[in-house]
Amino acid sequence: MEQRHGGRDDGRDGAGHTKVTVAHDYFTQRGGAERVAVLLAETLGGGAVTTSAFLPSETFPEVGRLSVRQLLPWLPRPLAARRAALGPLAGLAFLLHTVHDGVVVASTSGWAHWMRGRAPRVLYCHTPARWLYEPDDYFRDAPRWLRRILRLLLSPLGIVDRQRMRSAAVVVANGPVTARRIRRAYGMDAPVVIPPPGLGPDGPQEPVEGVGTDFCLTVARPRGYKNLDLVTSVFSSRRQEQLVVVGGTARPVTDQHVLEVGRVSDAQLRWLYQHARAVVCVAQEDLGLVPIEAFQFGTPAVALRAGGYLATCTPGRNAVFVESEDAAALDRALDQLRDQPLDLEDVRESGETFSVEHFSRAMGGLVAAAAASADAGRRADADGLVTRA
Repeated sequence: MEQRHGGRDDGRDGAGHTKVTVAHDYFTQRGGAERVAVLLAETLGGGAVTTSAFLPSETFPEVGRLSVRQLLPWLPRPLAARRAALGPLAGLAFLLHTVHDGVVVASTSGWAHWMRGRAPRVLYCHTPARWLYEPDDYFRDAPRWLRRILRLLLSPLGIVDRQRMRSAAVVVANGPVTARRIRRAYGMDAPVVIPPPGLGPDGPQEPVEGVGTDFCLTVARPRGYKNLDLVTSVFSSRRQEQLVVVGGTARPVTDQHVLEVGRVSDAQLRWLYQHARAVVCVAQEDLGLVPIEAFQFGTPAVALRAGGYLATCTPGRNAVFVESEDAAALDRALDQLRDQPLDLEDVRESGETFSVEHFSRAMGGLVAAAAASADAGRRADADGLVTRA
């Protein structure tokens, strides 16, 4: 049984006269993928989105303004809140869900692209599932024997995942790194459409208690590849700038140079972006929206010279690169920014490259092309021009 929550459900066309069904894996966390899914629902989906599970208190309040169709409304909250438990159920829910009309636009890094039906699917891929295609990295903190078992258990899911991805009308990558990972995982070439920042400078700001006058900011959930331990250890050793950590769980202050505030409101995050010396980004990201968001405020990035940061960060203009994933390299980059500050207006102008208008226009064009191709195929089939084996 499906369930809808809030928002409007007026049946408006999302792209011309084409009905667009927007889907997203799940709204049980706050991340860049969730912000992109909201934007797709608002600009293409007529304010509606289909998802496996929706926990309003755990995701962005903007989701509550949408008409949200849940495929697993009966799922107990403890299960919905745990991705390890929710994931397989979400995959099954999408696999059993069919859409036959219009076009499906799936915001996916795991499950939403498993949806079936006659409607052509435009897949906006944030990344091929790390837990499926890079389990050793994703589960790096688990014992080796457990990682081997997980690889065996996940193998059948990979077969389904590749079939569903390869049957799409078009697969879109959120950046060049993701496009290369799509090529490795699926053997497909994917056009790149970089998303806009999910949070802009226009809006209220609210100070965060305990933040000093000289601080750097890192925004990341506590995952192994985010390298949070590296960042916090460096700032503890430097004993210069304060590090403010957004994401994960707020913790009591044990080090005056590291403040873990957990989740914050958008108003508080705007204030942090506005007042930070820099955002520190040393995760192995396929894209990473944090630098793009920070640039809007004139705040530069100290970013790992790898992954998605190569597509969004320009050394000397809006960023200082960290050459490797070690404390000495991060320490040197922080010193470089302190000794050679970047022009904040140049940083702000660099952020204008990533706009909502460009993103919406590019995705709308892909939806229109998928719809036109599907219509042509149906006409050819009706005329007896298509032979099926």
